[in-house]
Amino acid sequence: MKRMRWRPCLAVMCMAVLLTVMPRAHAVSWQIDGAQSVARFALRGPWLVPIEGRFAHIEGRVHPDADETRYDVNIRIAAGSVLMRRDSYESWARSAEFFDVEQHPWIEFTATDVPRLLLLEGGELSGDLQLRGRKRPVVLTMQASRCDTPGLACPVAATGDIDRSDFGMQARRWLIGDHVRLEFEFLLKSEAKGDGSP
Repeated sequence: MKRMRWRPCLAVMCMAVLLTVMPRAHAVSWQIDGAQSVARFALRGPWLVPIEGRFAHIEGRVHPDADETRYDVNIRIAAGSVLMRRDSYESWARSAEFFDVEQHPWIEFTATDVPRLLLLEGGELSGDLQLRGRKRPVVLTMQASRCDTPGLACPVAATGDIDRSDFGMQARRWLIGDHVRLEFEFLLKSEAKGDGSP
């Protein structure tokens, strides 16, 4: 009789061990859809005329936790893909005075443990920006989402401000402003399916 009473307990213990060691399903990671995403910047130029540019190549990933309530975000921008209204501006932006693309081809933003509520309601997003080989903390302002599935049905949009001197861009400060405005809009596609569907 004692052996019979132990059998249910033993079965429960075995089940608990199996649940512990069995591999769990991983949440799907998402790729930045570079064809539908935008990264722009603007700063004060000579005679207060703004200098504006954008980047043609954006990539990265958004990886959710198991509950899909928090996310790790990584966005990479090819500095050499900068586009501006004049070829001379583009050449200068790629030069060692500004982005220095030969030595530092990538601009990278990373943020960890981002709550989904922030993507829906907007607010401040803290992360790190690596530019010209220097990593600095930055705060982006997320815009409230226009849909229930931000990044899929509508873009995730954010803005931020940096001082270029913090990243070693000291050239022509008497002529061109130090303050740089950043703007991001990106859409996602499923890393598994590649078709943008969850």
